[in-house]
Amino acid sequence: MNIQLMIRKTLLLIVALSTSIFTLKAQTTTLFPYPVAPDTCSTLESRCNYIIQRFWDNCDFTKPMPASQDSALAATMTDYFGIMMNADYNIGLASIRSMLFKAQANQPNFMKIMAIAEFILYQNPVSMIDDVYLTFAQTAADASWMKNDMKNYYKTQIDRINASKLGAKMINCDIYDSNGRKMKLYDLPTDSAKVVILLFTGNGSASSISRVRLSTDVNINAALESGDLKLINIVVGDKAKQSVAGDAAQFPQWTVAAMPDAAKRLDLRILPGAFVVDNNFTIINKNITVDEIKNSFNR
Repeated sequence: MNIQLMIRKTLLLIVALSTSIFTLKAQTTTLFPYPVAPDTCSTLESRCNYIIQRFWDNCDFTKPMPASQDSALAATMTDYFGIMMNADYNIGLASIRSMLFKAQANQPNFMKIMAIAEFILYQNPVSMIDDVYLTFAQTAADASWMKNDMKNYYKTQIDRINASKLGAKMINCDIYDSNGRKMKLYDLPTDSAKVVILLFTGNGSASSISRVRLSTDVNINAALESGDLKLINIVVGDKAKQSVAGDAAQFPQWTVAAMPDAAKRLDLRILPGAFVVDNNFTIINKNITVDEIKNSFNR
């Protein structure tokens, strides 16, 4: 099976699961009974640690998981990640590695788990800690039985995430300014702004509308004028270099640059979408929507 067909099947499964994931509160069925923390675990973290370490004890990974159990598996994994958010970071990652080691006893089950994890942790717009999904992706990329096309699929995700992890500095990618000159991302002036927004846009109507919405926002413009905010619009895609001169003229308060291969280099999950960085390009937040940007300046 080629990579396009494999990914298409995976994404179809993700779409099929999306309804069940977002309606879990109305469901009571999970894949197996969860462990219960003893009374000796007196804090929320200790109780969550106990449960996370034993969460999958009642799951028989060797048995096939039919399509009829997809909803239950999605509900179970959603609960698992919810509990993990209150557990110790290292205990959570160790639990994932242990679970995935056992899950490889049945390869179709493993791939189904990967598809659900990708939807919940990667495709879902709600941000999660990068290292949680990286643990899944790295295990899949390292699996000796995994086909090369899927290995490469996960390795590409890993490279993009590692290039733009929360708390790390953006990689110093090649960009082109509004005059077509090649330069580096770090060459863009951030001045002494308290917040720098890297707004990634394409050439479609959604990006055009989003830029107009931001450019006409009174509070955002006030922050730009005061110097508290620096907005850098990075245009991506094959036609990026041709469009930046006109874009720069249209949005004079912004810095506009082109990064044609941004989607291949960085962890861009939505377009238009934005990264929030400090004036040293350390990543504070990423893949946030235009509405989230506007709301943060209109509170």
